[in-house]
Amino acid sequence: MKATYFKSSLLFAVCAMLFAACATDRDDNPTLGPSHTASQFVVNTSAVADQYIQLTPDNSVNLTWTQPDYGVNTVVNYKVQVGLVQNGSVKWGDGYLETGFPSCNVNISSDEIAKAICKLDGFKTEDDYVDMGFREVAMRVAADIKTTSSKLVEGTEILSNTVTFKQQAAYC
Repeated sequence: MKATYFKSSLLFAVCAMLFAACATDRDDNPTLGPSHTASQFVVNTSAVADQYIQLTPDNSVNLTWTQPDYGVNTVVNYKVQVGLVQNGSVKWGDGYLETGFPSCNVNISSDEIAKAICKLDGFKTEDDYVDMGFREVAMRVAADIKTTSSKLVEGTEILSNTVTFKQQAAYC
């Protein structure tokens, strides 16, 4: 008798779940695109931006920034670009550092920064390298959103403001 009640109750529960399933899709599902394009995000000026920084293989440079507001909670990918300040304008490289970042507080390897500076200076080999001394180095961050298959979601790319380190010296 108890088994019959249990089976009947279980059958009723399964039928109730089938009828309770969503029949229609809601129009207020979060979407990305032109209506959710972030307008800005800000890289914070480093506390050591005015100090002399000698890049070495053992140290790193810390950067922090605000998260872009896309209007929905999502995972954002960040890439850092390095440039050299020359005569008041920034000479940017043609790409970003190799390492991408998933958070807004990162320690960037001095090795990657030094490689980017050497590339900007046109040094292709260690024999070409000439110590250029302390110079003003600029950095900015690019943010975007990618799908689970690593394809860029159009309309989600945004560049931050530029911050500078007044006295930074690279190495080969």
